[in-house]
Amino acid sequence: MSNSIPQTPDTLQAAHQATEAAEERFELLVNSVRDYGIFLIDQTGYIQSWNIGAERIKGYTAQEAIGKHFSIFYTEADQARNHPQHELEIAIREGRYEEEGWRVRKDGSQFWSNVVITPLKNKANQFVGFAKVTRDLTERKKMDDLLKNANAMLEKRVKERTNALSHINQQLQDAVRVRDDFLSIASHELRTPLTPLKLQTQVLFRNICKKSLSELDDERLEKMANTCEKAISRLSNLIDNLLDVSRINARKLLLNYESFSLNEMCEDLLERFKSEIESYRSEAHFQSEAEIVGTFDRIRLEQVFLNLLTNAAKYGAEKPFQISISQIENEALIVFKDSGIGIEKSNIPKIFERFERLDLNDSVGGMGLGLYITRQIVEAHGGSISVESSVGTGSTFTVRIPLNASRK
Repeated sequence: MSNSIPQTPDTLQAAHQATEAAEERFELLVNSVRDYGIFLIDQTGYIQSWNIGAERIKGYTAQEAIGKHFSIFYTEADQARNHPQHELEIAIREGRYEEEGWRVRKDGSQFWSNVVITPLKNKANQFVGFAKVTRDLTERKKMDDLLKNANAMLEKRVKERTNALSHINQQLQDAVRVRDDFLSIASHELRTPLTPLKLQTQVLFRNICKKSLSELDDERLEKMANTCEKAISRLSNLIDNLLDVSRINARKLLLNYESFSLNEMCEDLLERFKSEIESYRSEAHFQSEAEIVGTFDRIRLEQVFLNLLTNAAKYGAEKPFQISISQIENEALIVFKDSGIGIEKSNIPKIFERFERLDLNDSVGGMGLGLYITRQIVEAHGGSISVESSVGTGSTFTVRIPLNASRK
């Protein structure tokens, strides 16, 4: 016995009316949706229906849109690469296509869109076209872009701050290293003259206590006195250099100007320090075509000469060195040229810095302050100092300084 309900004309008509009512309600639903553009396109991409959401998003009325190919909503670049047709092919092959990208409104403006394309089949399972749903995500994209830019900016700032902190940390490490090197060098340099001074003082003290100074002949006493004087002089120079660095750091390196001859000053210094130059088994040759007179701080300029003079003797490999003074326009040109051990190119940029020595491993003393102080004095006079050097052939230090430095 069959349980099926007989299909009378009345029941068939009722079913048909119900289907039409359902389709009408569905169409009403689709047409009333404002936030989504919903429309149908045929197998070749031509628009067959159009809802109010599509009109609001894309700017075309139903009359304007229906019958046109849906590629009118794509950018020229997408049209040129046949992207609309590519979307339909993927939808057919995979049963669905979705993407986000730029689309074009009727007025030519672009908006960021989410697109879903779905193939449609009838009851006979025949392919009849596509349903396309479009949503305007421009505002969301703007927010996403702002967030991405903000994140990128934040990452950039974090990276910059990290690099800055890393640089500061490296500077601090370098400062600690320089400090440790300086303390090591300074303790050695200060102890070096103290040792003979202490020994000579102890000898004198023992002889005084024994009341036997008469046992020390004049030559022995003179030698002891010279040793003490050199030690005290070296200590004094070390302390003066440290004080000069302190003044330079505090920008309190004051200059007292007077007019004098550079030739006369150089000759006087060479005479006064002849024995010290000879102690390095060296010899200085001075030349100048004319007397150069200018306004400088004599005491400070003597420091410049003595520092360069001492360096030339120390590092001259027991070979003679030359000093020349000349005038170029309104500047004095002072050149110290030796034929000694020279300086490696990698060290040249560093030798005018604090606590930098030409070679920390050599037997030559010093705290690495002489050339730093020299540069500061020369620049305080409005001048400049430079060096040309190569290992094994010697170094040439050139000082250029205005003749009337007091006006700088």
